[in-house]
Amino acid sequence: MSEKNQQQTGSNLTLVEWCDQQVKDGKELMIRWDGGGDSGWVYFEIDGDTVENEYTEMLIDHMYSTLDYGSWAGEFHASGSAIYSMEEKAFVGTDFYNEDSTISWKVDAEIRIPKRIWFDDFRFFIDGYEEPTADFDFFIKNGFRTPEHDEILKDLNSKMNVVIDDAIDDFKKYNEFRSLYESVSISRSEFVEDGDDIVYKVEHLEMGTIHGNDNDIYLNVEDIDNHRIKES
Repeated sequence: MSEKNQQQTGSNLTLVEWCDQQVKDGKELMIRWDGGGDSGWVYFEIDGDTVENEYTEMLIDHMYSTLDYGSWAGEFHASGSAIYSMEEKAFVGTDFYNEDSTISWKVDAEIRIPKRIWFDDFRFFIDGYEEPTADFDFFIKNGFRTPEHDEILKDLNSKMNVVIDDAIDDFKKYNEFRSLYESVSISRSEFVEDGDDIVYKVEHLEMGTIHGNDNDIYLNVEDIDNHRIKES
């Protein structure tokens, strides 16, 4: 029987004996995983090639339990690998876990509009990853939109995009930047009079980031064998 078929069909060896034999034959045994969001998987490799047999299936099942990610649902990503150590009789490795989160980042900006400009609501929208940009607009129920409305929007967009760029640069000094999202409708009554203008202060921007943890993984193969013996 070929070596490949032996790996696929297995024998009466214990898990430890099977793993040790592969290492004695000069092979590297590795369990790998990758997933998050709504899907994830664990798979087994020998010298970089995926292998499936009764032993690898058992090890994969136990690694799923060790990782304990269930259905892999959630705003996170996890990946890693563990290599078999014949001395420790265990698969030893690292799980790289990253979770999406949002930080309310302090900024100092304002939306300043002449009092003579009529509008009912002011729309403020930012949505982007690499290079987010602001999009402003007036909402007018009763009244006319004039060229001056558009000129004001053009000026506000230009100024706010500078604020956004500066805020992201500052944020990157302390965090990994992933995205920026804002969607706000501001009624005219929320603006504060300041001379001939009305002003709305923008004090925070919601920055998307990712937080990571490196977790040690230790899958004791002797424990798995002992558990199998107790069950048989």
